[in-house]
Amino acid sequence: MRRHFASISGPCASLATAAIFSLGLCASQTQAQCNISSSAATSVPITPATQEAIRACAEAAKAAFEGGDYAQIKRVRDSLLTPLRQPRVTAEFRVTLEGALRPTLRSAAESKSHDAVLNALRIAGELAAGNSTDILSRALNDERPAVRFMAASGLERTFQHIGADAAPAVLSINVEPAVKALAKRLAEETDARVAEGIVIALDAGSRITTQGFDAIAQASVEALAVGVGDRAAKGVGPDFNP
Repeated sequence: MRRHFASISGPCASLATAAIFSLGLCASQTQAQCNISSSAATSVPITPATQEAIRACAEAAKAAFEGGDYAQIKRVRDSLLTPLRQPRVTAEFRVTLEGALRPTLRSAAESKSHDAVLNALRIAGELAAGNSTDILSRALNDERPAVRFMAASGLERTFQHIGADAAPAVLSINVEPAVKALAKRLAEETDARVAEGIVIALDAGSRITTQGFDAIAQASVEALAVGVGDRAAKGVGPDFNP
């Protein structure tokens, strides 16, 4: 095809070039579509159609976050959150979607762009699967308070999903480091709003009653008691702002 168009000259060459460019844009837009039906998130097993939809969403997310356009990032984010907010989302769906999105979310969560990092953390919190807690835990050490707050909020949502799902899509052993990260951050946090977000996240962890997560609930209770107690003893309560 390249050889064929190379032989075109004059006005036709411009038309041919424009046609190729236009087709390229259309192809890009087609690949950037993300549309997973709500029923797909609750059906077992995952169908080939759902697998294809997840693949398309992973491509769309990669393009959106790399492109940096907020409208496109928001569009993809909303498309991903819709199925994840359905009741009785299957562990298989969460794990499959998290695996497809992981490289993009991990990269976006370390971005200098607020739009990228905040939306990546929001998605990670709703996924509540695989290594999503690791992405959120790392973000607790970000220099930006808004990012740390969103990381804590994401872990709160993860704990809520663990408590609500009959079969959580994340292992207790993968959640333990997140509770420790929250406890460490609470001891060091100087931003009052972030500290409050961490307390809320740990409170959500303490309320988990799902079988196999007793240690997470107990660790969250202990982290709350020690963290809040230490801050009170130091006079660094919710109004602390050095």
